[in-house]
Amino acid sequence: MAIEAALDSCLEANPIYLSTGEKEAVLLKMPVLQARLTELNYRLLACASDVADAHGARNIGDYLAHETHQAHGTLARELRISRELDSRWVVLQAALREGRVNLAQSVEITRSLNALPDDLDATVLRDAERTLVEQAEEFGPNDLRRMGKRIVDVVAPEIAEAVEGKRMADEERSARERQQLTLKPQGDGTTRISGLLTDGCANRLATALNAITNPRRDHLTPAPCGCAPDTDGAYGESCGDLECPGHDPHHGKFDDPTSGASDDPTGNTRGGLPNPVRKLSTPQRNARALNTLLETLDPKRLPLHGGDATTVVVTVSLDALRNEIGTATLTTQRDAWHDRISAGEARRLACNAGIIPAVLGGQSQPLDLGRTKRFYSAAQHRALALIHPYCRAENCRIPATWCEAHHDNPWHLGGRTDLADGSLLCSKHHHDIHDPTYRAEWLPHGAVRFIRLRT
Repeated sequence: MAIEAALDSCLEANPIYLSTGEKEAVLLKMPVLQARLTELNYRLLACASDVADAHGARNIGDYLAHETHQAHGTLARELRISRELDSRWVVLQAALREGRVNLAQSVEITRSLNALPDDLDATVLRDAERTLVEQAEEFGPNDLRRMGKRIVDVVAPEIAEAVEGKRMADEERSARERQQLTLKPQGDGTTRISGLLTDGCANRLATALNAITNPRRDHLTPAPCGCAPDTDGAYGESCGDLECPGHDPHHGKFDDPTSGASDDPTGNTRGGLPNPVRKLSTPQRNARALNTLLETLDPKRLPLHGGDATTVVVTVSLDALRNEIGTATLTTQRDAWHDRISAGEARRLACNAGIIPAVLGGQSQPLDLGRTKRFYSAAQHRALALIHPYCRAENCRIPATWCEAHHDNPWHLGGRTDLADGSLLCSKHHHDIHDPTYRAEWLPHGAVRFIRLRT
């Protein structure tokens, strides 16, 4: 092949000996040659089904993946593009063949054209394709992506608003369907958060985090002791630790990491020593801001579930709370009994709204959770969740925060609304226990077994 022969002739060529002008000419020509060669490959892929048939392969992508050891995903994408260029976007195909559009530009143009409504008039589609190809002579991939979102405004302004509204509605619906969030404990005191959010959700989160990480709040950076300063920079009365290095013992204010007292432009050291209030990277600031945001949420404004607003309960012994020595347990919708924190952190959380301290005495019985006369209160529901973190039905793992409080002895038969007479059951088993076609049998370890009666 002529192409292979031309490349062979360059095997011994050393670019270091090229002049500045020659290097510039080659570098400018290389993207054009790559685009033209790729377009030739696309044309071959579009008409190579007979090659796959000759070897009994499902398609040419599968055959090439086996023979050339390329990734299946890459070949599948190239095969899809080749078919689209061959059957739909012939103007773009010709531009690639002539080297007027590079590969990155062709990807954005194809993506923009494919995003247009299927029922759009063919004339409008051709005009949109031609316009984007023409603009590729002046603009790069990022600009073409932005143009592609509003291309109908240019080629068919009379229908642009309706098309844009439908496109945005489809995009938002797809985004809602694809959004996901995963929390994976790492086993070292941290949890990795990964996911995909809608732009609206991400924007609201970014706005909240930016409000907390505002550079004008730098002088409000918490000290190592954990307490936050007042708006004027002075530490509050809640911390009385004057030995804390985050405080200026002479002025009672936090040291400013941006002041001239530091000889390290990063703010990590002061006078050759570690700076206790060092500057943080943006990801670190965002993580702390998220923690602050969650701790200051008003649980009364969150959705109710299990008879209570979304609440985090910190379980800690009375001695540990007083002495700050030992551990505590966080009760959340995750596996509550495996979320452990230090007693000192529990003491700090107990000061925040939305964090409910459940202080345990010597017999590990809840001491400060109240109760009501008729229905189980939110406090009693939390107490029951501390005792039994899951639905009481045998082999049911629905978390207590999703369960409903049930009177073991019915209220109308003289049962009392207290902890000893209450159980948490998920919605299904709460219905079953009141269903006459089931018999509820209490097992020695406290679980409920449901037995279907013959009818």
